[in-house]
Amino acid sequence: MARGGFDVVVGNPPWVRNSRIEPRAKRMYSERFALFRGDGARGAAFHQPDLSIAFVERALALAAPGGVVSLLVPAKLLNAGYAAPLRRRAASSVHILALDDWSSDAQRHFDADTFPLGITLAHRDGGSGQACVSITSAGESFALPPAALTLGGSEWSLLPPDVHAILGRIHAAQSPLAETLGRTPVMGVKTGNNGAFFLDVKRVRDKAVETTDGIHIPLTAVCRCARGRDVRRWQVGEPAWMLWPPAGGWRRPTRWVERLAEARGVEVETLRLSYVRPEHVGIKVVWKDLSRGLCAAVLEDAVRLGDRSIPLVPNQTLYALDVSSIDEANVLAALLNSTIVNVLVVAIAERAKDSYFRYFGRTIARLPLPSVAPSHEAWTRLLRAARRARRKPETAREGVDDEIDAIVAALYGVSVDEHARLASFLRKRLGMGGDA
Repeated sequence: MARGGFDVVVGNPPWVRNSRIEPRAKRMYSERFALFRGDGARGAAFHQPDLSIAFVERALALAAPGGVVSLLVPAKLLNAGYAAPLRRRAASSVHILALDDWSSDAQRHFDADTFPLGITLAHRDGGSGQACVSITSAGESFALPPAALTLGGSEWSLLPPDVHAILGRIHAAQSPLAETLGRTPVMGVKTGNNGAFFLDVKRVRDKAVETTDGIHIPLTAVCRCARGRDVRRWQVGEPAWMLWPPAGGWRRPTRWVERLAEARGVEVETLRLSYVRPEHVGIKVVWKDLSRGLCAAVLEDAVRLGDRSIPLVPNQTLYALDVSSIDEANVLAALLNSTIVNVLVVAIAERAKDSYFRYFGRTIARLPLPSVAPSHEAWTRLLRAARRARRKPETAREGVDDEIDAIVAALYGVSVDEHARLASFLRKRLGMGGDA
């Protein structure tokens, strides 16, 4: 170290989620390591770094000028918000020599159920700029210039050069969804205690539901709640019954509220939702936060029960985008379920287990989305196709999906051959086969 550090630093640092790091140790890491602290996080809503981030910073500190660091880290470092400062530092002050993402076939190499990334960095020693990064991803090996690792954001997208060229062109030509629509997705309703809020309904009466334990709850105090398990591509199954308290909970609880709290073993004061937004009520487009491909569906504003309307809301395993009409919901669902949009999202989404991805609201907000107005011919065609897709069973939708894909490809300026390449890439990333 007195001579400047080590020529090579190799390691497999511990992967510990932020929530599992002892608070005193967390404070120490934050004081000592700028990347763990999140310097330069640029207004991130929250910063919860994995412990491996601190080890990457320490490994770089141990390496001499021109020295090489190669570590086995979580693949989340490619796109997690907490790793953005690390990615920016790598882009500005070191050479990124290699990124080996073994997430898609980790079980071939590792006993643990994990998503490993090999990252190899070298300190810049004043020489010429770096030419290309050696990349392995989804069984393919290729090289990309460092600038081609990103698609307009800080996430690293390990895309074959031809796929990157298509998606890069789309990102340059289209604005993000949040700008195109002027709104952003929100997470669904969070109860804080599902056992206290979800209801086993025995029967529905004129003005109340009766639970299996004999509690009568007014219809004005319940809703139907769609969960991730209820949503499939284009379809929403039978939603659950859920307590729907007033904002802030019940200040003057009636007898039935007290009985419910007593039966659930909670205080009346806790019967209030931990997260609820105005966008949760009304017509929405929803999708699972965790799925194998983006699965979007239309969630109407209410379930009709005779002459009554029971609010229909998404829970926290779904993300939702509020819309102005059922027609807009259908058009947006068609766009989100298209092959091109799925490729655009998979390119920046956080990977999960078994070819599943995390479709966070912030991820969907960033995807490039063309502006389609009701007066546009594409709007009418997408609307008609979406209506047919919602009526048809999954096994009979292939022709409708192909029609939607053709309309969306024209909106993005993607040729037939380019679309075929993107479809093949998507099938492979989702573990559904496909040509390299």
